[in-house]
Amino acid sequence: MEKTILLMGPTLMIFIGLTLIGNVPLTFALFYGWLLLAPLCLSWKKQNHSQWKFTITSRSLLLGIVSGILVLVIIFAAVSYFFPS
Repeated sequence: MEKTILLMGPTLMIFIGLTLIGNVPLTFALFYGWLLLAPLCLSWKKQNHSQWKFTITSRSLLLGIVSGILVLVIIFAAVSYFFPS
């Protein structure tokens, strides 16, 4: 039952934001708020915080920056390619 609620949560947040409220920025806030807070609340309930401990290394930081820049370039390229149509 718990997994079903977790799977249906993002869909419900999008439905509430777009259909009932009709606000796109609020929809993004609801959707990503669910994706952030649902796992945190479940792990807090289970009192198992060992899975959230991580260290930032120079390799992971570099990988995150490079992948973020790559996705940014891909998004801008796709928008500029499809903008005339």
